[in-house]
Amino acid sequence: MTEEKKSTIKHRLDTLTTRNPIQQITQGCLLDHCEPDIQEPWRAALRIQKSIRGQYYRTIAAHPGQALSLTYGLNCPPCGLYVTPWTRPCRNHRVCPWCFARRLLLVYEALTESERKIRILHRLVAWHRDVPAEGKLPFLRANYGPHTWLNSIVSVQMVVPYFHAPTASFRLRHIGIHVSPKKEMDFAERLKRNCVNPSVTSFTYNSVTPANIYKVFNTVMRFPWLDLYLVDNQGHFEKLMDLYRGQKLLRISRYKPKGE
Repeated sequence: MTEEKKSTIKHRLDTLTTRNPIQQITQGCLLDHCEPDIQEPWRAALRIQKSIRGQYYRTIAAHPGQALSLTYGLNCPPCGLYVTPWTRPCRNHRVCPWCFARRLLLVYEALTESERKIRILHRLVAWHRDVPAEGKLPFLRANYGPHTWLNSIVSVQMVVPYFHAPTASFRLRHIGIHVSPKKEMDFAERLKRNCVNPSVTSFTYNSVTPANIYKVFNTVMRFPWLDLYLVDNQGHFEKLMDLYRGQKLLRISRYKPKGE
């Protein structure tokens, strides 16, 4: 059993009384996926937090000289709940599901930035592909890529490095989400270009609504977080903490009203 460190902050978690975007994202992408048998959100979050902290305790024991910097990850507050006391988020979205969910909130805000009267004239197009974590990042160009091909008014591309337990290797999930006009357009065909290799899996929703954005997130933004926190995967946890550090893994082409 991993010994609890004196630097551990004991958070009290309470379920929010009203639903908001970060709560919906946390519930759909993290809690329902990682702890599907636990009904109470605060209890599911505590279980996940316990797993995360166990891996941090092992990492601190292996690298005591890094204890101070690792403590920020150890005490990163869960999101989508009332948390007391509040502590500083670690911002390491590669190994922290809470900070990953906070990152998705930025995506949600970009997709809903335009007025509703604009969004009802558009549809939501999403695509994804998984590639090995080797070589350069698989981003597609903004000036000649899905943003242009789909006539999008908003585009998001992100690359998420994650640990793939069956092969004990790291993979990259390359994800795109676009707000595109409701025109007669074969979106899947437009995404089939020679420069897109490997090819992508795409799907669309006929309206840009919060509910449909959450559906997209729940389809492409769920990752095997708990595998990363198993005892045998401590080395992979340490490597993922620094994988692609300092590189821009989220790229957003924001909505610009006409005339700006």
